Amino acid sequence: MLQKVNRLLTILILSLIGVFLGYSIYTCADCRTRPGLYELYSAPWYTPILLCGACVLVLLVILLAAKLVIRHLLK
Repeated sequence: MLQKVNRLLTILILSLIGVFLGYSIYTCADCRTRPGLYELYSAPWYTPILLCGACVLVLLVILLAAKLVIRHLLK
């Protein structure tokens, strides 16, 4: 049972990283195609990427901590 949970956590971690990379690439491409839209904001164009990155980092720390607990329980 714990091995299935460990595998699920690994899938969640990799999916979270993939979604973040996809969002970052989309935001960069959107900024290059429509720079006028991002000039209207008072913050730099990469601010949404930083906010998303901070949320992803918090979630990754939580998931990695859960993986460490499960790894400890498996031993």
